[in-house]
Amino acid sequence: MSNPYDLLGNDIEDPNFVFPMPKELVKNSNSSKKKDIPPPSSNPTRAKKHPTLPSKLNETYLKDRSAGRSRNVERNVPMSAGTKKQLDERKLMDRHSRTGKMDTPKKIHMGWGSPSHEFDDELDAKRDARKDARQESEHEMETEGESSGGGPKRMSLQEYMLEEETEKDISGLKYQYHTNVEAVENAEVINREHQLLTEPSKSKHHKSKNLKEKEFLDINFTFSDSVPRSSRPGRKKAPKKPTNIVQRNTSIDTSNLPSLV
Repeated sequence: MSNPYDLLGNDIEDPNFVFPMPKELVKNSNSSKKKDIPPPSSNPTRAKKHPTLPSKLNETYLKDRSAGRSRNVERNVPMSAGTKKQLDERKLMDRHSRTGKMDTPKKIHMGWGSPSHEFDDELDAKRDARKDARQESEHEMETEGESSGGGPKRMSLQEYMLEEETEKDISGLKYQYHTNVEAVENAEVINREHQLLTEPSKSKHHKSKNLKEKEFLDINFTFSDSVPRSSRPGRKKAPKKPTNIVQRNTSIDTSNLPSLV
């Protein structure tokens, strides 16, 4: 095959076919320059229609004669609804008690006793019971002595001291520890030497600072009276000499002067 394009066939072109015009592509510009095109909101057809309001709203109420007290007086009062118990939501979350009781847990504990101090109260009650029993026994003994005619009960000092010791509480006793002096007299003093388990690799050198010593100087002070001043006036002070002295050349050469002729 001499021409391979013959396989594509021969396309017959229509002589009356009109080609469409090419479409123009316009790039969107991002410039912020103003354009002469009016905005779309200026179109009256697209604007929203608002109802016309008067310049002053009070004018409408002033013109309305039916408004005001006369109109409200003519209206009948509506019948009241039944007395319905309304539940207040605030009372549901209210923390104040509405039972009418004024006793608080603090008042009860302070008045009737707190359970935390129950053990202390029992101990106080036992002490009071012992004291009452002792007083009753003493009173009975006194009454028995008076009835028998023997007079008041008498006891010796040793019996009184023995009774006082028995009545003391065990917790209040003070024990005295007596040291055995004889066991310590023949004791030997043991001086234990400090044993090094591991020798240090480096020995520490402690720097000793020289203490500052106070040095006292012997000074002999001599005091004398001031010399009396003479009656003549003092000498005047010499004028101060200028510090910045400029050396001036006082020798003038007449040959250097200009001539007047």
